[in-house]
Amino acid sequence: MSIKNIKSNPENISLIALCVIFSLAIINSISKEWYSLAAVSSFFLLLSLFMLLSIFKIDKKIMIRLFGNTNQNLTPNGSSRRRAFIRVQNTINNGKVFVSSEEDGIYIRLAGNENEGEAFSEHKVKVYDYER
Repeated sequence: MSIKNIKSNPENISLIALCVIFSLAIINSISKEWYSLAAVSSFFLLLSLFMLLSIFKIDKKIMIRLFGNTNQNLTPNGSSRRRAFIRVQNTINNGKVFVSSEEDGIYIRLAGNENEGEAFSEHKVKVYDYER
């Protein structure tokens, strides 16, 4: 979660403000022994936090940090065409695509690790022409 992402969407600022308000409501209601209000505030705090996690996809980042990358690469086997297809698919699934902007268009190339069953290419391929 970066400041740039928060500033670009006003909904994010309102969700963060709601989390702060519900946290203060929990603290205040527990100090005054209003436990039912604390329970309701806790529910809304958890709901706001869940929405923030889903917006910033933090839950996926936390799961990867705790348990490692759960997406296992497919094993390239079969014919040479099938192996090449699986290697390219693994590379794209892992997001290892290099995108560059040139004077005449946009180019991509695959930047995967071949030891991990991914594809690597040295040549860029034009995917978008500025003349359109």
